[in-house]
Amino acid sequence: MRTIVKIALAFAFMVAFLESVVAGAKWWRGDALAWWEWGLVGALPILIGIYLRYFSIFGYGRGQCLTPPDKPRR
Repeated sequence: MRTIVKIALAFAFMVAFLESVVAGAKWWRGDALAWWEWGLVGALPILIGIYLRYFSIFGYGRGQCLTPPDKPRR
């Protein structure tokens, strides 16, 4: 049950993220936006922050950008 909820939340996040990128591109080109697209454009920085924190390789505490610990010498 818990795995299904995580998958559903990840899917909802990715849909919101991609739709906000599309709305941001429309805003950048100067096209007219609907009222809900303005909300997506406003949520884009928050969604980028969530992506960088939890889904990116640069996530907090994942060790990708950390130096490896020193190995004890024998």
